[in-house]
Amino acid sequence: MPIKDPKKLAQYKREWYQKNKEILKEKHKLWVKNNLERSREIKRNWARENKDKEKIYREENAESIKARRKDYYKKNKDLILEKSEKYKKENRGKVNEWSKAWKKKNRGKVLESRKTYYMMNKESLLQKSNEYIKKNRDRLSDTYIKSLLCRHNELKRVDIPDDLVKLKRATIKAQRRIDDEKD
Repeated sequence: MPIKDPKKLAQYKREWYQKNKEILKEKHKLWVKNNLERSREIKRNWARENKDKEKIYREENAESIKARRKDYYKKNKDLILEKSEKYKKENRGKVNEWSKAWKKKNRGKVLESRKTYYMMNKESLLQKSNEYIKKNRDRLSDTYIKSLLCRHNELKRVDIPDDLVKLKRATIKAQRRIDDEKD
């Protein structure tokens, strides 16, 4: 005998769903797997039909959506970052293309962000730069010597042979010894 009372009918449906939940999920997965293109088409059609409703909903509930996303991110931060890193490693070429395209489109934003970063970290960046230059000067690295050789002429770093770099290094060392003995 069919149930006519709406409350009892809803209760019966809930109980039936709880009992058969796993079976229904498996059947749904199987259907989606077998009808993948059809399910994608259904989703696309639904999105097209309800585009305005979705937009209105997002505008009305922007704050709550943002709060939910923040909460989800806080709870699952490690998992999200891990997935992001994994995706970046597996799809390095795509990510590079996307970032290049985005930087090309938003050149002003990129320049502005670099400028603000530089202004916020100006002292530390200059300090690191000075330390790097000092280390290269003390060690007489190839980059330092090549910069000396290129300073007042039209030579390029690539054009300078290694023998010339070694000779210049030797002359600088000799000059330093002479200066140390004078002091």
